[in-house]
Amino acid sequence: MKRLMIAVASVVCFLGLSSTMAADKKDKKEPIVLKSKAQLTDFADNTVNYKEKLITMELEYNARKPLRDGIRPGGPIMRYPFYSVGGNFDIQIDVSLNFDSAEYKKAEDLPNANSGDRLLVTFFCDNGSLKDRNRAIKIVRPK
Repeated sequence: MKRLMIAVASVVCFLGLSSTMAADKKDKKEPIVLKSKAQLTDFADNTVNYKEKLITMELEYNARKPLRDGIRPGGPIMRYPFYSVGGNFDIQIDVSLNFDSAEYKKAEDLPNANSGDRLLVTFFCDNGSLKDRNRAIKIVRPK
């Protein structure tokens, strides 16, 4: 009986570890880069088809305060409004130092962007929505 309990506990631990590793790998995929008006329109019209995908697109920062404001270790998830460049839609992007998969580790790693600045944003579209659960992985100025 004791061996059975140990075997069951081992399987449960393995399954939990496997799902955590799978979620981490899912964030590490190559992003889908959306550039053309047709691609951006498809994203806006069919966002649910991009659920659990890593996306990169050029966006215009559209908040009243600088991007770095409020970003601190252990701080809250900050949800910022962006406007698509060439796609005519709004999207909310969550920015936090608490995201394990984020390439920025401190506020200074983010551009010192203000409203109207264009940025290249890579984000994980968790649930296929324009309004929530779009986790920023990388934010840089376009070259």
